[in-house]
Amino acid sequence: SEQLLKSPNNVVLLKQRKQLFLDKGNMEAAMIDQQLILASDSTNHELLFELAEIQYQLAIAGKSDYYRTSLRNLTKELEAQEGHLPSLLLRGELYYLYREHAESLKDLNNVLNINPYEAKAYFFKGLNFKELGDFEKAISQFQTTVEQNPYHIQAYEQLAFVYAYLANPLAELYFDNALAVDSSNVQIWYNKGMYLQGLKRYTDAEKCYQAMLRRDKFNQFANYNLGYLNYEKEEYELAANYFSDAIYTNSGYADAYFARGLCFKKLGNIPQARVDFQSVLRLDETNIEAQEELNKLP
Repeated sequence: SEQLLKSPNNVVLLKQRKQLFLDKGNMEAAMIDQQLILASDSTNHELLFELAEIQYQLAIAGKSDYYRTSLRNLTKELEAQEGHLPSLLLRGELYYLYREHAESLKDLNNVLNINPYEAKAYFFKGLNFKELGDFEKAISQFQTTVEQNPYHIQAYEQLAFVYAYLANPLAELYFDNALAVDSSNVQIWYNKGMYLQGLKRYTDAEKCYQAMLRRDKFNQFANYNLGYLNYEKEEYELAANYFSDAIYTNSGYADAYFARGLCFKKLGNIPQARVDFQSVLRLDETNIEAQEELNKLP
């Protein structure tokens, strides 16, 4: 920065500082430097891609307005951009996010014309077809994704979701394939548990939620669902304990207070049930069910 005060247009120094900002996770400062670098050669498609990539990362981090800014930088009508695989791949992803499916598929197909082994392009083609309701093509693209990259967890999960939607038992196989790649991923355990719970395979679902807790002891969703399953089994005291653990993790978890209130009501602990239903209304004063349960208490 001191050297740039003396030579503010020095591209070499700007690139060095940009990289240091990236290494430190300061994406916005890196973006500003990349914009200064781009000013030295505004039609350079590779520099435009680097700027768009930084803006995309900023959008992922929560600054969603940068999705559109990133896309604008990838649609400059530069001939070189149309043959640049990273630009096409990111643009195809952004078009998908904005549900511009035809444009997305066009870019992704052009990626595959350049590199027919690009797993990410097949994956986003699958997402496009899934959203368009063409599940046969979506399945084909996700399967091709894992053929190109056997460790592509998201593709296995998408296959599971599609097969679950189609009521095809192959869904469980693909959840298991995703877990075989990364058994520490609590979200996959949760998704599999919810799938099994929907089939009323409660014992198997419970195993998934217990697996979550072995990896994340205070996971509020695992505790809540274990509470629900035990409530269904009329194990009200155990269910209340699980709901309590969910509340311990998230003191604003209105559904957990409500469910625990039902447990206490079943156990005959009316004062504690009243406190829980009142807690629900404190968090959400429009909750009709909590008000009705409160009114029913003696």
